[in-house]
Amino acid sequence: MISGWILALLLLTGQGQQPDPDIARLRELLADKKQPQLQAQAAYLILQQQTPLATETVKQYLRDPLNVEVFTAFAGAIKLRRDGRFSEELIEALSNDLPAVRQSAAEALGASVDGKGAFKLKQIAENISLAETIRQQAMIALGKTGKKSAAETLLKLFTDPKESVRLVSRSALADLIGEDLGRDSNTWKLWFDERKNLSSDAWLEERLAQRNTKLTRLEGELDSSRNRNRSLYQQLYSRLGPTEKIPFFQGLMDHEDPAVRLLLAGWLAEALSEEAYRKPAGEMLLTFSRDPVDEVRRQAVLGLGRWNDKACVDRLLLIIQSDQIAVRAAAARSLAMQAKGNDGAARMILVLPALQNALSDPALEVVVEAAEDLGSLGVPAAVPLLAGLLKHKAAAVRKTAAQALERIADISVLEELLAGLEDPDIGVRLGILGAVSRAVNLAKFIKEDDKLRLQSRMEIILLKDPDAGVRARSATLLGDFGTVNHLATLWKAAIADGDPRIQEKSWQAFLEVLSKSKDLKLINEWNNIVRKEAPLRRVNFLVELLGKMQPATMNPKIELAPVRELLVQCGIENQKWLPAWSALRELPQGLEPEEIEKRLSLLFQIAEIALKEQAAPDVLQMVDFARPFFVGRKKLQADFEELYRKANVLINSKF
Repeated sequence: MISGWILALLLLTGQGQQPDPDIARLRELLADKKQPQLQAQAAYLILQQQTPLATETVKQYLRDPLNVEVFTAFAGAIKLRRDGRFSEELIEALSNDLPAVRQSAAEALGASVDGKGAFKLKQIAENISLAETIRQQAMIALGKTGKKSAAETLLKLFTDPKESVRLVSRSALADLIGEDLGRDSNTWKLWFDERKNLSSDAWLEERLAQRNTKLTRLEGELDSSRNRNRSLYQQLYSRLGPTEKIPFFQGLMDHEDPAVRLLLAGWLAEALSEEAYRKPAGEMLLTFSRDPVDEVRRQAVLGLGRWNDKACVDRLLLIIQSDQIAVRAAAARSLAMQAKGNDGAARMILVLPALQNALSDPALEVVVEAAEDLGSLGVPAAVPLLAGLLKHKAAAVRKTAAQALERIADISVLEELLAGLEDPDIGVRLGILGAVSRAVNLAKFIKEDDKLRLQSRMEIILLKDPDAGVRARSATLLGDFGTVNHLATLWKAAIADGDPRIQEKSWQAFLEVLSKSKDLKLINEWNNIVRKEAPLRRVNFLVELLGKMQPATMNPKIELAPVRELLVQCGIENQKWLPAWSALRELPQGLEPEEIEKRLSLLFQIAEIALKEQAAPDVLQMVDFARPFFVGRKKLQADFEELYRKANVLINSKF
């Protein structure tokens, strides 16, 4: 009997039309973050269908890149197929806050963009009014297009007044022509002058000759029959029995189509999770880590991170030193996965030096990946190196370093963090604020002078930073570890800043600091200030303050009584009966007769307000609450009973 996989292989040469993979099922695979190989395969299969539903599905994911893994999977598939249908969505993604999204969008655009898209990239790269990070990603994408018009644009930017723009344009030019001609713009101009009169075909032929191992170029030559074959392989794989997988994998190892080998690399990584397949699948991945096609090697290397074997670690240590950029980056990720697995502590001894060395890699992609990995491993030994990256010329590297430092949370590099708060890139400043926050909150000991410096810096940022998100984050940090000295600044921002986000963050920070002080005198002073400068916020001020103070108070009924009394008075003054009633009920009992008289009088005023607002059931509760104290107070008793009667009349009228 012919096994299922052999029969299916025979069908590949047949003529029958095979059904497309089910998009709903593929969308389920896309949601599985634990299996990036499956995500990549699912994205590829959706893209290749080219039906209206498939096309709209791809656009939907590209327009909303909240799931970085899925966006990257589609971008990789677009790059692989050189599919030019999604240039508009990818160009929009160049302005995304996440570096991984921007980078993968630039990679995909470089491989797939048409003439119209290339012109749009040119406009973005030359537009000095746009954020520099967006311009840089457009330049990177231009460098990957291989187009002569891209070279002209990049040469123009090579003489830009900003050093960062010049550096990126140089890097993009080097990517475009396949070599770096150095810092001298005249050398680049001479190179281009010798080729500017080449026809489009001759120019492309020269570029292809220098990049003949690129999977993107190979995939451009695949015809529709090969696309159908890959779809059939995918369907076949989903139907394999347990004993059929390894023979099936072995039969595809030498397949001429790189895309099929790419699928196989993903399946092999998936098979590593099953004991019966682990060793043969791992050995085949080791073989694929030497594949002539970059993307196949990259997929194999990502899979090797899941194989707990010394031979795997040894191979990854070689790859991270010598292979193509994307493959070296994948090796960094897999080495980090090795350090997180079984015997991770022992492997860390081997992995850590390799990842630390990768921080000085000439390729930004590798540096960013290594920094992310060191952060995920939480390695204190890497902190000085990561702190050094805060001065890196590339904003993506500085931002990643800040995020890694946030995960490690080490206060020992406070000076570097403080210096990084002056970074021109918004994302970097936000990342450093996150690192500062975790480092301070988790530090067992921090010098008082350092704490004061931090607080002062947060105050300056809140008042002066040009970005609203950064100012809002600094307000939150002042709330976390600020002192009463900053209350005036936070109050000013809460009522006067033009951005509602900053107002809200400053307001919450203001309340946080004030509640932590537990200083009733200070609270009363600020109550008077709020009454004068923002009377409409006074009720909320007292309500929220009580909410923040109560969890940290040993005896809230007693210790918070003065604040509750303020809220009762404030509620009556502002005709807000509900917070006043809630506060009065929480006041301590066992008072002197005069104080009881005062409380009853306040309660009567609250009940009158409630009755005006037709809150009759609550009025009945208030009267019942007051009844035990009517003895000897006939006038008050009569007044309360009259309210009780009116509340009942109101209730009965509604039924």
